[in-house]
Amino acid sequence: MNTLHSRYNFKLLNRLFTTILVVIISLPVLGQGEGTISLGLRGGLNTSNFAGNIGGAAGENRFKAGINFGAFGIYSIQENWGITAEVNYSPKGTVTSQFARSNIKLNYLDIPVYVNYFFGQGGDKLRTKVFLGPYVDFLMTAKQNLGGIEVDVKDRYNNLDLGLLLGAGLHYKISESGGNWLILDVRYGIGFSDIAKPGLGTSNITNRALSFNLGISFPIND
Repeated sequence: MNTLHSRYNFKLLNRLFTTILVVIISLPVLGQGEGTISLGLRGGLNTSNFAGNIGGAAGENRFKAGINFGAFGIYSIQENWGITAEVNYSPKGTVTSQFARSNIKLNYLDIPVYVNYFFGQGGDKLRTKVFLGPYVDFLMTAKQNLGGIEVDVKDRYNNLDLGLLLGAGLHYKISESGGNWLILDVRYGIGFSDIAKPGLGTSNITNRALSFNLGISFPIND
């Protein structure tokens, strides 16, 4: 069963990478047409938790807070549609009391690619949006703090996490003459991969993360 699950994740990962690669390669070409390409920076607050059973023991998992930040590119295909690709630093984890109060900190390189739908018209000063798409996370570090002692636990967790990102936001135009936008969004990430390695007594541990973000974007081909 674990082998089939790994093969499925590998196929899904290949599809995600193919999508990301096609988007990145296509942006300069697509930007020569009617679409607009914007680049930007973003940051915000993550509140994350684990879904699943840690160690098979009774207890409570609580949300853990952390700061995320990164860069992004948006290709606006039409007035109401766009594609966004991001590269972010994203801290995740949980605070658990299964055995004793323990703070688990997993730091990821987060790469989501998602489709935006923008409400209203392109000339509006304020526009709302909804978005949806896959993400792939690469584990950079994993630490666990138990009783004031922090230990490296990266060998207990898988290096990849695959999932789905969905959210909503606001774009506020801050430049009348150009396409500079202030961006606010709230997003929820649902992990599909078991992030814990076999043999740890866990049962299908997956990431969950709710984040609130602020960003700014600038057009490069307007």
